[in-house]
Amino acid sequence: MDLFHALEMKTAGAVRGNISNSSNLSQSLLLHAFESPEYGAQKHAKFTILKTRYWAIKDVLTNNKYRDYFTPLPYNSGYFMCIKLRGGLDGEAIRDILIKKYSIGIINLNNILRVAFSAMAASDAQELFDGILAACQDFESK
Repeated sequence: MDLFHALEMKTAGAVRGNISNSSNLSQSLLLHAFESPEYGAQKHAKFTILKTRYWAIKDVLTNNKYRDYFTPLPYNSGYFMCIKLRGGLDGEAIRDILIKKYSIGIINLNNILRVAFSAMAASDAQELFDGILAACQDFESK
């Protein structure tokens, strides 16, 4: 009986050891990347890209033509921003129009549309929000 208990404990230890070390490879790769001489420049380049997208969206949303249909919720950085649809609009129907008619993919969260500006070019900001506006108008005209 002691032999089986000892084997069980060894097996359990081996399983725990392998599971808890499963991230060792990814952590080692990240450490190697962080120590790379190019890391700082690469990080700065990606920061600049996201900052450019952020400001492009901020600039586009200063146009009052969108206010009849949606308003941007406060955001200051990151990868996503949200817009709140005005009452009477159906976020799920608008999401469906956007994907089918305008090839724009967004996420609807209870009539709040989440826009992933991390996945778009800064030059596409105007087209993106004009597409959302058009989808809102399409929904309203049905």
